[in-house]
Amino acid sequence: MIKSERIYLKPIGENDIEWLRETRNKYKNNFFDANEISKEQQRSWYERYQENSTDRMFIIKLKSGEYIGTIALYNIDIGSRKAVLGRVLLLEEFRGHGYAEEAVKLLTDYAFSIMKLYKIKVEVHQDNLDALAIYARAGFKTITRPIMVLEKTNYDFDARKPLKIESYDELSETGYESQESNIK
Repeated sequence: MIKSERIYLKPIGENDIEWLRETRNKYKNNFFDANEISKEQQRSWYERYQENSTDRMFIIKLKSGEYIGTIALYNIDIGSRKAVLGRVLLLEEFRGHGYAEEAVKLLTDYAFSIMKLYKIKVEVHQDNLDALAIYARAGFKTITRPIMVLEKTNYDFDARKPLKIESYDELSETGYESQESNIK
């Protein structure tokens, strides 16, 4: 589990797939693909996800344990040490309190400091002003348009350090906790 002062990023598990499906369907218009997902489709997705070593998805939860959203790193490329950050979704009642920004900062900090990634990209519709503002505050810079592709660079990157991809089993309750004082 990845921790900050207010939230945890909990790796998804089999017990989470119905919550993920219901949440995805409720907010389907927030996704590039706005189709409803059936239980069978969600189960099939989860089975493929478990076999995919280039995808890490997390539940954003409060310290109280309440699930409030999702976030992911995917298309993790070990060779180039790059990944895409996305699937950021916050339940409506938790928006406007800084949780999405905190989750983005927490996951990028983890990706750079623990996984030793070099670049993280984000793809977002140019009319999604809230998301663009969150990513900008988290340090991402615009590199292309019309679908805004943003990236953040780890300037402390050292190519000689070995790449580390944590397995979900290693992310226990005593897992990674951000050392950045500005992540709250």
